[in-house]
Amino acid sequence: MKNCLFLFFCLLASPIFAQNQTFEGKLLKKAWSKSIESYCSQGSDYYVLENPKQTWVLEFLKKDAKKINALLGKKVQVIGKIEKKVIKNPDDMLSQRPQTFSPDGKEQDFECEVLKINTLKAKK
Repeated sequence: MKNCLFLFFCLLASPIFAQNQTFEGKLLKKAWSKSIESYCSQGSDYYVLENPKQTWVLEFLKKDAKKINALLGKKVQVIGKIEKKVIKNPDDMLSQRPQTFSPDGKEQDFECEVLKINTLKAKK
């Protein structure tokens, strides 16, 4: 019985059942760099939500880009979910990328987290 309850609570805590959360901070646009954030965004310029405790790389629909650009540099409230993102290793072994290895020394795909925006509004 205890094992069943433990499994139930583990499932509730898993990303599959992740609920929308509220995040607040300053909306910033960052230029590409050789950083984990930049690699996680998988693009040139990228957007982050920054507050004193943490910075999140943002993921959003292209149709929302105008609204995001209008709120740049402002304090905003984001309702969304933290999602794990897996970036497959490229076939080109010479490309520059963060490397992660399994305990047995084999290279693994790169994993990071992004904040997927559902709702974005200026904070008053």
